[in-house]
Amino acid sequence: MRYTPKAYDFRAHIAPEGYRNINELGNLSTCDWLHPVQSLYGDWTGRNLILGQDFNCWGNLVDLDVKELKHDPNFPTNKNLTEIFGLSFDAIYANLSWFIKDGRNASSSLNFTKKVLEANHPIFRVTVESMPNLKRIYCLGSKVFRAVSPGKYEPLSCKRIILFGYCVDLIAIPHPGALGLANFQRRSNLSRDSALKEIKNYIRETQARH
Repeated sequence: MRYTPKAYDFRAHIAPEGYRNINELGNLSTCDWLHPVQSLYGDWTGRNLILGQDFNCWGNLVDLDVKELKHDPNFPTNKNLTEIFGLSFDAIYANLSWFIKDGRNASSSLNFTKKVLEANHPIFRVTVESMPNLKRIYCLGSKVFRAVSPGKYEPLSCKRIILFGYCVDLIAIPHPGALGLANFQRRSNLSRDSALKEIKNYIRETQARH
């Protein structure tokens, strides 16, 4: 059986200033995930990587049992993700910022500074390299898209890049959180339902390409 990376593998990695290593929350040696949100989409053999910003903030996690470290199905971002991608999708769901930001506001601004990206780079790389069938990376929002491939961000667009030796389609979709979706609705002059339908239709198009 092919080994898949675990959060415990990175217990010694030093977090950048303002962040914590998730292993500080407890003993993760028995956890079989690298990213807590794999509880939503966790198929390492899948063709798709759904790449979000970050998991949560330290203040919301510090009192949890490690068994509770997983996606929240009631969180607006995750509810919209399941509406967009469905409940079953051949993907790994991961976050570009694997380290946990300090504070108690999960929706506080996250900046992908050079130091933050450098600290997270080994985890991002091993995520990509552990997906042998990877074809597409769906970036949730402009921050993630630009952090992976600097340049112009246009929602519902795609460009082919070489990433860690992989030739992949890097696909920009609006962040499915409440604010990201509202911005896309305003920009496109669409209702919420119409915005979600447009995103879903674009994803179907990208899935049909190869």
